[in-house]
Amino acid sequence: MKFRILPIAASLVFAARFLHAEPVPAPVAEAPKPAPAVEPAKPAEPKKTAELPPPKPLGNEVGKGLAWLAKAQNSDGGWGQGGGWRVNRQEGQGGRLEGDQIPDPSDIGNTAIALQAFLRAGTKLDSGEHSQVAAKAAAFLLTRLEADKEDSLYVTTVRDTQLQSKIGAYVDTFLAAQILSELKDRLPDPADEQRQVKLLDKVVAKIQEHQKDDGAFAGNNGWASTLSQGICSKAHNGAWAAGAKVDLAALEKDHNQNADGLDRASGVVASGAIADAGVEIYRYSAKLGGMTGFAMNNVTRRADLEKTVNAPTASAPEKAKAKDELAKGHSEKSLAKLPDPAAPGLPPSGRPDAS
Repeated sequence: MKFRILPIAASLVFAARFLHAEPVPAPVAEAPKPAPAVEPAKPAEPKKTAELPPPKPLGNEVGKGLAWLAKAQNSDGGWGQGGGWRVNRQEGQGGRLEGDQIPDPSDIGNTAIALQAFLRAGTKLDSGEHSQVAAKAAAFLLTRLEADKEDSLYVTTVRDTQLQSKIGAYVDTFLAAQILSELKDRLPDPADEQRQVKLLDKVVAKIQEHQKDDGAFAGNNGWASTLSQGICSKAHNGAWAAGAKVDLAALEKDHNQNADGLDRASGVVASGAIADAGVEIYRYSAKLGGMTGFAMNNVTRRADLEKTVNAPTASAPEKAKAKDELAKGHSEKSLAKLPDPAAPGLPPSGRPDAS
């Protein structure tokens, strides 16, 4: 019996507002004495993954889904698409190939999505339920990505999958960058953590090398390729937050692509050159998700720039550059306007130094 994996990943963004009130001194009969200076509250340092509280218990249906994924995992640690048809491009005939005899090897895209489900459910790689499943999946991805020698935007030799034909030829690459960011500080072996850092930089460099001036990618064709473009946006912004070597100009291009077609007054996002299969929610989720990630990173970016401007040890050129960036962010004409850090819905990303 063939199984079928439906690759759906969901992300939740939580925000908090903090209200500060100035203390009002009570009236006194005599001349008031000066009140002791009150130190302003310092923002809490973002917690590392290991310091976060344990996740809430999952519902039975989620548990059943994870158990099914664990049972469907291949012996090499990866997942394939679970049977079904494949595109028949390699033989130059077009159409579909299907049947029990069609190979269904593990691939990077489906494995990344499956591992993401475990990680977001709170699975650890060194202890607890499904830890061996997650560890095997991470090992599969690290090994396969290290073996990639492609000059193209591909990171896999497994081609013409349903995932690629449906939402974009390079979806494996974008999912690889996304899952590598999520694996940061989760790998028990320090050597594997170093592998993760190098591979994330490698995949990000590949994405940036092939990114066009309009933020899209030539050849990323699919029935609804706007979905893989949206995954790329989240991966790119997630990589920056994880401390990878991300070019800010590449983030700008990606953001401009997401903002293209957005009517800021009405919130309507018009259909553009990237295929969306005529399904509005595909387009909206891809573009608005990317813009949210960009805005969250800009909170941290603004704090970094202001810190440089006020740093006694910063050089004059460094201060001038930081002031220019801040001015650009405050410009009403800039699509990449830096949001107010106190604005609701924009928690800090906690990006570490990428040196």
